[in-house]
Amino acid sequence: MAKRIIVIEDDHNVSKALTEKLRKSAMYTVQAVFQKCEDALPFIERGNTWLTILDLGLPGLSGASAIKAVKKANPEGEILIHSIYDSGDEIFTALQAGASGYLLKGCNSIELVEALKQIEAGGAPMSYSIARKVASFFTKLTPKEKPTTEEGTLTERENSILRRLSEGYAYKDIAQLAGISVHTVHTHIKNIYRKLEVHSRAEAVYQQRKHLN
Repeated sequence: MAKRIIVIEDDHNVSKALTEKLRKSAMYTVQAVFQKCEDALPFIERGNTWLTILDLGLPGLSGASAIKAVKKANPEGEILIHSIYDSGDEIFTALQAGASGYLLKGCNSIELVEALKQIEAGGAPMSYSIARKVASFFTKLTPKEKPTTEEGTLTERENSILRRLSEGYAYKDIAQLAGISVHTVHTHIKNIYRKLEVHSRAEAVYQQRKHLN
């Protein structure tokens, strides 16, 4: 059965393009499209939606407030940010608020479907430039500054993956260099974000970033 998705995007051309991209895949189906987050919330509260593709620059409720509202309406639902914003503040705030992944607008059909597959597998997909910003932040930390959890610090392999992401390597290239599968790379990335999580995905990243500024 196809996974159910809704799109919240105020630009008709963008929402139409997203719908067309997903229509080509039998794995996912777009249930509805909304231009405002407020209009989508009653639909989301029904709990029949697996994932919401969310623009950050919406009229009315937007940004982190929109993410939190969608999460509150359906705590089990996933959220994929689809935005033009690529600044550190926007990225970390979105992840802290509960976004499952972050894609920049302009991604092609293959990138979009691959991101959805990663979320379905428990991963945290990001456009390469976004992943580089996150990875670059961690590679600049000194050992004392690197975040720890009950599970300990990131492993040598996880730090290696972050470093290569910061250098611009694609997932398939990282897999080849490490001698592992692309799926395993996705799993390591998933574990990285889980280890850094406090109350929501990547909140530890956000808190560390504030600490260093």
